[in-house]
Amino acid sequence: MDIQYLFLLQNFRFYSEGVFNDFFSFITTLGESFIPVLLMAAVYWCFNKKAGTYMCLAEGVGGLVNSVLKISFCVYRPWIRDPGIEPIAGAKTTATGYSFPSGHSTKATCYYGSLALYFRKYRFVVVFLFSVIFLVMLSRNFLGVHTPQDVLVGFGSAFLVILLMGYVLNDYLEKKPEKDIWVVAAMLICGVLIIIYAMTKSYPQNWVDGKLLVDPAKMVTDVFGNVGFAFGGAIGWIVERRKIKFSVEGTLYFKIRRYLIGAAVITVLHYILRNVFNLFLDAYAAAFIYNFLVPFFILAIYPALFKKFETKCS
Repeated sequence: MDIQYLFLLQNFRFYSEGVFNDFFSFITTLGESFIPVLLMAAVYWCFNKKAGTYMCLAEGVGGLVNSVLKISFCVYRPWIRDPGIEPIAGAKTTATGYSFPSGHSTKATCYYGSLALYFRKYRFVVVFLFSVIFLVMLSRNFLGVHTPQDVLVGFGSAFLVILLMGYVLNDYLEKKPEKDIWVVAAMLICGVLIIIYAMTKSYPQNWVDGKLLVDPAKMVTDVFGNVGFAFGGAIGWIVERRKIKFSVEGTLYFKIRRYLIGAAVITVLHYILRNVFNLFLDAYAAAFIYNFLVPFFILAIYPALFKKFETKCS
């Protein structure tokens, strides 16, 4: 049934002569790392620290959950299961590794869903952000790289994560703020255990034309990346929470400048430094360090810098 649904969408792409291909190719980027991270940074640095923190930690935990599910079920991509499935050209570049559950759907739900729940009093915000999530999920099916089960479980698991993190950040720690160290410890311990699990479990060894259908090393690399993000978010959060304590208050000029400089650094990290790491480090270390640096920079390093600079300039 799931493959038949993908064939239905594939036929629609054919008979519509690809008129929607570019639209859904763009929509799917909203579930990747770059655009949501820029949004999270804007929220955290300029508008609402708690909402930005919620987005970051939800994505950190959501990535851990997604990693465990992917390497546990080891479900192949739709075109492997049925050669008749032909993804849109270029879609496979962001559809590596196992298929279940969808990483894009998980990421979109963690970022946009947590923001929607934080601002749930504003109906328009909730409707808009969940519409974005739905479109990202649909785009993964439309592009031919995920089944309905993949995106639905990605959404469902991530939604449970944002509910859990919402309780931890907005209820539990409001009553017991000193317990923040235990939240960080729990994330670090889970990350270490997931890495051990990923490196010691067995994976399917199916070969076609002399190549593994899915290289276990690639999956372990992805796990290191997700653990790195969770570690960077958790440690950056507690460092800022206990030591830096910056404020989002300030003039519009300061906020715009603050964001543009920070976004430029994130862009350099994403497009340049990431490749430098891959040149000089092994894949596991490169994935971990890059994904650690991004949230740690957003939550701790940059706030410490602009707090000091803006204080001198005010």
